[in-house]
Amino acid sequence: MPSVRETVLNLTTRMIEKKEPCHIVLSQALGKNGDMQEMDRALIKLLVYGVVERRLMLDRIIEKLSGRPINKLKPVVRNILRIGIYQLAFTDIPDHAAVFETVALAKKGPAAPFKSFINANLRSFQRQSDFFMKEYAESLGREEKLSYTYSMPLWIVQMFIKEFAPDKTENILKAFLEPNGLPVRINVSKAKEEDVIASLTSQGIRAEKSSLCDNAYVLYDCPAPNLVKEFRDGLITVQDAACALSGRMIGLEGNESVLDLCAAPGGKSLNAADIMLSKGGAGSVVSCDISDSKIALIRENVDRCGFKNIELRVNDATVFNPEFENRFNAVICDLPCSGLGIIGKKPDIKYNASPEGIAALQDLQRKILLNAFRYVRKGGKLLYSTCTLTTDENSDNVCFITENSEFSLVEQRTILPGEFGSDGFFISSFTK
Repeated sequence: MPSVRETVLNLTTRMIEKKEPCHIVLSQALGKNGDMQEMDRALIKLLVYGVVERRLMLDRIIEKLSGRPINKLKPVVRNILRIGIYQLAFTDIPDHAAVFETVALAKKGPAAPFKSFINANLRSFQRQSDFFMKEYAESLGREEKLSYTYSMPLWIVQMFIKEFAPDKTENILKAFLEPNGLPVRINVSKAKEEDVIASLTSQGIRAEKSSLCDNAYVLYDCPAPNLVKEFRDGLITVQDAACALSGRMIGLEGNESVLDLCAAPGGKSLNAADIMLSKGGAGSVVSCDISDSKIALIRENVDRCGFKNIELRVNDATVFNPEFENRFNAVICDLPCSGLGIIGKKPDIKYNASPEGIAALQDLQRKILLNAFRYVRKGGKLLYSTCTLTTDENSDNVCFITENSEFSLVEQRTILPGEFGSDGFFISSFTK
């Protein structure tokens, strides 16, 4: 079995160099190693997420130390240096252990000829750590300082400042780097909140109630969800409070016919089904996504929670489906987006986003919305939401909806990262 740091090197290389999704790669890797010690799991997660989160700062430091552009270094060398400097700068691991274990990574394989180079740069950072962690940032301009300090691409910093002003932008960037608990929503049609919380507490799990949505909590000191009985029994679902709030904003009474157009992994479908069942209604949800693999993700959650009022359908939201026309009391459009509101949970998002990608996503969102308009009955409701913070994908699309349909805006909310201990989220509801 590879060592902890060999695993970290392998995973960070896949994420950074091959651009494989961070949360998927880590989940798969830890899931395959059933015999791994919990302490090793925690260290792997800490180092992998930390290196990816702080990559821009780490790369700037490596360039200054080595005198070479980061892209001129061999991938294995730059990733070993990232791992080593992250440990020295951001963890409680003793310096001598961090250096020893990192240099050990370079003793075999393609990094072997660069062992001395890696060791010299790590030692150099040890001597200059105060400069890089404090003085260097102060030498930069406002936007560059924020980009360096919070390891955020400069164009995103500039976009956030334009949208939210500098102080609020810094709060957002700071929130992205804060430790995350496990956000969950209690399925109130299946259990009483107080009973679920009491059971979790008896297991040593601390539950912090959200001020954003009644049945939403953040769990701390919590093992993987599949190790928690309440999750396995379908009493709780992993879902951020802001996302759970969007289900409340639809205003379901209990007997509606609901369509969730881009549903995977199914959180909003489950929420809508739970709300209607908790009110004693006989409403139903048609939960759709574009492929069998995405439907399988939804089915896994639906089966676990035991909801019988959800029907699963493979459906391409960009193509008009005449079977859906004027059929639904409520349509949920939680659409594909740039995801800039959930960087705290998926740090690789910030490196893969681009202004051009955002423009393309807006086109996709509007194509889907034009179909969704036709699926809502007269007097029905439309929910449009994203987990991003861009004007193009949020408020501009609210204008698009009101200007190109019979819908009137009822409510609109932007939830910034860290405001309620939740992700960044945009929610808008309409009536036809």
